Amino acid sequence: MDAPVQELVLSFINRQDGELLGSNYFTTWAAEAGFYHLSVHPRAARLLVPDCQAAALPEMRTGHSCIFANGELDCDPALEMLFDDGSARPFSIHLRPWQVSGNLAILPGAFPLIACTSDGTHYSWIAHCRRGRFRLPLLKPW
Repeated sequence: MDAPVQELVLSFINRQDGELLGSNYFTTWAAEAGFYHLSVHPRAARLLVPDCQAAALPEMRTGHSCIFANGELDCDPALEMLFDDGSARPFSIHLRPWQVSGNLAILPGAFPLIACTSDGTHYSWIAHCRRGRFRLPLLKPW
């Protein structure tokens, strides 16, 4: 998907440790349309999960960690988030650059990833960045 026509202006209220205390994301057109958003803080990455995607949280929670990889998807830049559960088919999310606020390069080798929902629920994993650029697989419905 190309960059959206409507600009997405987000605000975040953070604790010093990177925990997200609040954001206007959940009232934006992007959340209403079902787009995830990744917010990068110097101490953690936060995945904002729109209400209509909350059913995916149990799948994410099967992962014991999350691996980030930059690459291309359908010839466009993308960021893959793979929730590693040890299976041959782990849950993954692909984000376009406009769905990411901040730069993962500021985070250490292992860092907390916190999934945040509109009701304040938080889930967390240890995350790692796979350095370099990769061609992400074309994931179509089975």
